[in-house]
Amino acid sequence: MLKGSTTFITGASGGLGSACAKLFAKQGSNLVLFDKNENIVKLAEEIGTNVIAFVGDVTNEKDLQEAITLGITQFGSIENMICCSGIVRAGTITETEKSDWQHVFEVNVLGVYLSCKAVLPIMETQKYGRIVTVSSHFGLVGAPRLSAYIASKGAVIQLTKSIALDYGKKNIRANCLCPGMMKSDMFKGIIKQVGSSREWVDLMRGLPNGELEPDDIAKSALFLVSSAADTMSGSVLVADGGYTAR
Repeated sequence: MLKGSTTFITGASGGLGSACAKLFAKQGSNLVLFDKNENIVKLAEEIGTNVIAFVGDVTNEKDLQEAITLGITQFGSIENMICCSGIVRAGTITETEKSDWQHVFEVNVLGVYLSCKAVLPIMETQKYGRIVTVSSHFGLVGAPRLSAYIASKGAVIQLTKSIALDYGKKNIRANCLCPGMMKSDMFKGIIKQVGSSREWVDLMRGLPNGELEPDDIAKSALFLVSSAADTMSGSVLVADGGYTAR
């Protein structure tokens, strides 16, 4: 499906990022894996050929530009961008320090902006590009004690719509993937930070499909860059196992 294309993945060492990397590689895509975590080097070795690992900071414009340049030098083009980088800091408004609020927005929103800013000139030149940003079902609905995270994920949805409108006539599509509660370090981090409060016990009770597997969410990302989704841009694809249907 993706043979000969190149996919740039931020947050590639995380649950969804690494699942996307493995799935896209199986579909024939070259890969540029980007993350602060040096585990992406091991992931690249595991995947094997036609993959580059770049250890960098998604909030650092220079790091992103260097990684994009490396990908172009190695593979000649970058067709797909998957923005998986993200962090969570729990707390209500009054519980959240200004520094934590800013850090969440730097990674979750500024990181998406800088990633897209780095790759869009390449896609404009190619007259082709597929961007998938990753928000969350919590970008659509509320949850207790996650004010900064929820606000940042809502911002990602709106940013994606802006990209779709600004670059659509250049054959660049941008869509937002909103996963539900996955079996991942991110989800473990949320549970660890919010604890087992009554509100969270109620939220978790009776999830229609239980916790989701990153491998299954990666299939949704693959769909969004495929020709099957050519009519979609500025769309929000909710892959939450029925969570927001309640």
